Amino acid sequence: MRPVMHDLDLRRTNRYRLAAPVNFWWPSLDGSVQASEGMTRDISSSGLMVLAEKCPPVGAHVQLRVLVSRSSNNPVPLELHGEGLVIRVEYGMAAPLRFLPAGFAASVLFHQERSSGSDFLD
Repeated sequence: MRPVMHDLDLRRTNRYRLAAPVNFWWPSLDGSVQASEGMTRDISSSGLMVLAEKCPPVGAHVQLRVLVSRSSNNPVPLELHGEGLVIRVEYGMAAPLRFLPAGFAASVLFHQERSSGSDFLD
């Protein structure tokens, strides 16, 4: 008997546990821009899991900025900018929270870090 494979088993890149602040935004159906913030749970070179109370829907095109601490010698965080597609929204596990978003997973293409004063790289 073969083991059952889940989507998580099909990842092509390693995920790393990382709790870093993330700001994200996405267009809503009416054309307005929705925005929220959260914390990463894990991250890879092609995606991440974000813990947040307000999440974009599955299929939404999301843009984001992750602030990663460098070291105590360099207090300026590394800014990771990216854009991608929301592939999963997770909901709370506790009974009162089971219908509230708890986070989302997105497939993301990260851009090069911006240097101060330069435009966001496309």
